[in-house]
Amino acid sequence: MTNLDLAPDVRLAFSPLTPDDLESVFGVFSDPDTWRHLPVGRHNTREQSRRIVDDAIKSRREHGIGQWAVRVGDRGSDDALRAGTFVGTGGVNMTPAPVWNLGYRLSPATWGRGFATEIAIAAVVAVRAQSDSVAITEFVKVSEASVSLGG
Repeated sequence: MTNLDLAPDVRLAFSPLTPDDLESVFGVFSDPDTWRHLPVGRHNTREQSRRIVDDAIKSRREHGIGQWAVRVGDRGSDDALRAGTFVGTGGVNMTPAPVWNLGYRLSPATWGRGFATEIAIAAVVAVRAQSDSVAITEFVKVSEASVSLGG
């Protein structure tokens, strides 16, 4: 496992997604609670999760950076989350546009801890270390379930 030397103060450990991560990716992406805001996004097959891993590998091979496996680092562990626990995926992949798409998908057990912010910062640092000329975007998936209008 490596922290990729991106941001030494983070509580997470980042490593390139590999085929060995497939079961962990499927565990997060198939969890109905992960997709409360967008139930149609839930993975029902490992093949759907395999595409996440394959896209990360392709982006890393072709562009030097791809989505990471995200695990709890030593500084982020506590009684509920032990160091080394797989908590999701995050980072960037290159799109056909070409722009970097920043994204993450985390286990609900980690929500509210600021991990998404740490992933986003690490991803921006990684991209900017490689190049300042390619834009970074984030596509936010929403559904009626994720939109609340006050009245």
